[in-house]
Amino acid sequence: MIQDFLVSLFLFLVVDPALADIRSAMEDAQVPAAVVGQVTECVRAAGPELAERALADPVWGFTTAVSVAIGMTDAQTAIGDVAPGCATAIDSALAAAGAV
Repeated sequence: MIQDFLVSLFLFLVVDPALADIRSAMEDAQVPAAVVGQVTECVRAAGPELAERALADPVWGFTTAVSVAIGMTDAQTAIGDVAPGCATAIDSALAAAGAV
């Protein structure tokens, strides 16, 4: 029960804002909607992996959540720690749109 709460809290503090930031950056860069959808699904799929890492390494989870919440770490970096494929997909999409 507490573990489920902590997972939900981590997802709320890290993954949801990360998803919003990434989606906004892609829309600003005029990345096609289909690509935005693919990257969004990648980030959503990485959510449980991020939560598992946060539970396995509470110090990492806490520092990542705080860093993302106060803007010290960008969302892409936090996600790239666990799901490098998503970070690569985000970079590629933004580069293709000329935003990077």
